Amino acid sequence: SRIAESQFSLPARIANRKKHPFTFKEKHVDSAKYRDFINDYLNESFAQSMGLNSSFINTLKKKTDFISQKQITSLLNLAIWKQVFF
Repeated sequence: SRIAESQFSLPARIANRKKHPFTFKEKHVDSAKYRDFINDYLNESFAQSMGLNSSFINTLKKKTDFISQKQITSLLNLAIWKQVFF
């Protein structure tokens, strides 16, 4: 796998195992620390650099339903990936 071969290599047993989705528990979603984490990554600069609608992201950040949190998690993954690799 490409991840296993990169400079951030994972052990083969982890890189090659079946992948599973993950989400955050509701008690974490409502915490100030989590909100600060989201705001640090999903800011105006990130939205502009990726060509995303910042008002949509800001609205999404206020929601706590399951689908919105999955979308936030995907955006966080993208933001962190961008920061690490670009």
